[in-house]
Amino acid sequence: MPLRIRDCQITSRSTRHMDKTLLSITTLNCIVLLMYVRLYCSGVDTHFLSAQECIMAGHYQNLHPNACRHASSGYFGSKFVTVCITGDSKKQVHLEGYQVSGQCQALVRDGVLLPTRDAPDLGYIRDSSSRQYVPDVYYKEKDEYGNEVGVSAKRVPVAYLLVDVPCGVAGAGCVPTFSPAATFPPANRALHHHLQTLRALHQHICAADTFLEVRLLLIPHLML
Repeated sequence: MPLRIRDCQITSRSTRHMDKTLLSITTLNCIVLLMYVRLYCSGVDTHFLSAQECIMAGHYQNLHPNACRHASSGYFGSKFVTVCITGDSKKQVHLEGYQVSGQCQALVRDGVLLPTRDAPDLGYIRDSSSRQYVPDVYYKEKDEYGNEVGVSAKRVPVAYLLVDVPCGVAGAGCVPTFSPAATFPPANRALHHHLQTLRALHQHICAADTFLEVRLLLIPHLML
């Protein structure tokens, strides 16, 4: 059954399938990222990500914590990155990488942060109830006089919860890390010479220089 959050409907079937896929990918002990396409229809300068997208990012960051021996709990932060593929002012493909802060991860973990229906750039802090006590949450902003004042975060802008992660694409003169001859067809491309067959698998393994290259390039496509 879908979960209703302040008149917003979030289905859980696709997230369960994505959880299993990402859990398998993290066995490679590398950075895991979620990439999706966003096409701006209106209001380009209104917000980076919606509150619901930030909650999803915090959910997956909590599922993939980063091991840290200096932290008392043994974990600190996450290596999960959310990458938004969009367009820029020059009509070119542009990548924007984000993570949510540790405070946002804690709010999502406790089920305190909710999306709002009328303003996608604002998150709502759940009220206290007999089942769960929610302390007051504040954030700081500057008033009209330039002074920093504390504001109740009952409706918090998601810009306060985001951390920029640099990302981009390699230039034309960069040397590829992996052998260009060891290419395995991506998933869901029913085209000639792009079929995932045993013959293509054999050619990929024979052309790879190292076993690590076989694992990093092959396993994600096989799972998809």
